[in-house]
Amino acid sequence: MNPATRLEEARLEGDHRTLHLRFSDGATFALPSHYLRVFSPSAETGAALGRDPSLLLVPDRPVGIAAIEAVGHYALRLLFDDGHASGIYAYDFLRELGETRTERWARYERRLLDAHRATHTEGDPPHEPTGH
Repeated sequence: MNPATRLEEARLEGDHRTLHLRFSDGATFALPSHYLRVFSPSAETGAALGRDPSLLLVPDRPVGIAAIEAVGHYALRLLFDDGHASGIYAYDFLRELGETRTERWARYERRLLDAHRATHTEGDPPHEPTGH
């Protein structure tokens, strides 16, 4: 992201399951809360270091964003309604999540399917991810 480009708006959709972002260069993204939770930049996932998340998150219910907190002039902390609140999302990382969403989510879904195949017998239905 160009250093002059900055996050101008971050707002939650009414159901708290989509974060809408608008950057000063006009780029906009609508990122589902489940996607943001999976790719949290907290130490437990490693997602901010460019790695795919180490955890496979399969919630028993859709996860929402309970609150958004500004962290200086460079990041947001997202507080999820499942209690997760340790990820600090730098604006550059949020932009990257928006720009690479399709590829990241496809890799994550492949990992979920591989994990399902490794732990279930043939004929068990795969878990359907909620939101992306």
